Amino acid sequence: MVRIKYVFTIVLFILAIASCGNKHRNPKDEIVEITPSFIEAVHQFDELYPFSEGMAAVRKDNKFGFINTKGELVIPCQYMCAGDFSEGLACVFKDENNMNVSFVDYKGNIYQTKYSSDFYYDALREGHIAHNEISFQNGVCEILYGIEDVSETQTVYINKQMQEVEKASKGNPTPIINNNYEVFSVSSKDIYGDDTELRGLKDKNGKIVIPAQYNNLQLSDNGVVLATIFVENAQSHLENYIPWGLEIYGYIDFTGKSTFSDADMGKIEGYKTAQLTAMSQLVEEARLEEQRRQEEANRPKLQQPFIKYNTDSRGNVIPSQTTASHGYNITEQYPADIQKISSKPIKIPNGKKWVFKDINVSNSWNTSYGHEIWVLSRDLRYIDRKIRVYSYTKETFTFYEGDVICVCAKITHVENGWEKVVFNFIESNIGD
Repeated sequence: MVRIKYVFTIVLFILAIASCGNKHRNPKDEIVEITPSFIEAVHQFDELYPFSEGMAAVRKDNKFGFINTKGELVIPCQYMCAGDFSEGLACVFKDENNMNVSFVDYKGNIYQTKYSSDFYYDALREGHIAHNEISFQNGVCEILYGIEDVSETQTVYINKQMQEVEKASKGNPTPIINNNYEVFSVSSKDIYGDDTELRGLKDKNGKIVIPAQYNNLQLSDNGVVLATIFVENAQSHLENYIPWGLEIYGYIDFTGKSTFSDADMGKIEGYKTAQLTAMSQLVEEARLEEQRRQEEANRPKLQQPFIKYNTDSRGNVIPSQTTASHGYNITEQYPADIQKISSKPIKIPNGKKWVFKDINVSNSWNTSYGHEIWVLSRDLRYIDRKIRVYSYTKETFTFYEGDVICVCAKITHVENGWEKVVFNFIESNIGD
């Protein structure tokens, strides 16, 4: 009886040791098992990232945290940006109020540095920090940072106690990789018929482990590959934006088993259908808009060059205060009679013609003034002809591309303080 008790005690002791050993097992050595509970666990997150050292960054409501190989959220989603674990630490940035480089360990303990993150703007904008961007290698991390009032970027090397050390201690970055497998790609077409590439996975013997049906595959630690399926939004595709749309994340093990569910596939197919419908609508809208623009460009337009005369207290026109709405100034190189034109020369645009319509006089009871349209030589050296027009003139006068005209109002005295004479022309395309 005593012997049995002794053996039983030894067994319990061994089990206890085994239990303690398993409890403190290094997360690097754990393998992800894609079980129903793991699949359910990872589907609560908006974005997934590669496993590294038994931990994977995840994103929920635009905040980062970390899960373990069982899919358990062991570090809450509370960080604005996060990187991958390397040598027991991962780079994180808490929020916009604390933008210095910091690190978190497996238990979620935070280690802050005094170095600003300005240099890593692009990485921070994306949220996830690349594996070798800010990570420890051989116990050392290289940090690039800025100093106020100093234009050049500074470089510092720190150890895991967040103390500065010599550069020589730092080794080469160690990428997340499994040398037994290789990502390959095949040419394909996206839902809009444009060229794209789909990725799969082969083992070292060339056997396909994961078929090429994913938009991106990324090797990671702990026995799984990170995969994404992406469908571009129709408007993004049509207008050549930085691609955005629906992106579904999942993990796949080396037997081909994945976390992608039937619901994921249904969501993708539904999104494809919606975007193809949206693309048809956008293309039709673009066609109608282009048609509208062409019609607008071809539609006759009313051009209204005018001359405004201001007067002194006696009603006399003040030449220096005469203004015109069209044309360009004549310089001293031209003859004196052209320099004295009260309006500015107007060159009829290429491919257009202007047909005189009528005249509006804005502020005078006297509409009998005889005004003129002057046609200048193409080189503006002389006045080719003068056309006398009145407010009641209905005769058609047509001017073609390249013609240079001036509108001239014959006014020297206005009783009401100012006078505005508007010459109305109909502009259309030559041939209309």
